[in-house]
Amino acid sequence: MSDRPPAKEPYRFGLSFQSSPLMVRHALSEVMSCLQKKGVREKDCGVFELALAEVLNNIVEHAYEGSDTGSITLSITIWNNSLNCEISDIGKAMPNLSLPVPKQKELNVGIERLPEGGWGWMMIRELSDSITYQRTSGRNKLAFQMGLDQA
Repeated sequence: MSDRPPAKEPYRFGLSFQSSPLMVRHALSEVMSCLQKKGVREKDCGVFELALAEVLNNIVEHAYEGSDTGSITLSITIWNNSLNCEISDIGKAMPNLSLPVPKQKELNVGIERLPEGGWGWMMIRELSDSITYQRTSGRNKLAFQMGLDQA
């Protein structure tokens, strides 16, 4: 059972910011501050921040190809012991208009042969309870949900 009473209404907040590494850091800081003020546990904040940072950095690096002229819109809802996050941008679409499917990597190799890249989507999928992606009218929309720890 959770030690905080269930909210009668969902709590929602959102941000819009330019697609740059610096603005991603500022947005993450603002999101974490807001979650902490709403009583989200430190462990849950950390897990959420890790997944969100990976998604936002992928948008900057791949959807906007490092250009800081694009915009990112972020909406977060806390409701029924879960964090729901929706992110949209007008950058390049995901390849094949779908979320990347991480491939199992061979890790029983020497350090010089360890694979690089592709770890982010594996991590995002592991940390989230659900994740969806769609491209509508030139806009990427990614949503993921994470349950909150109930102690």
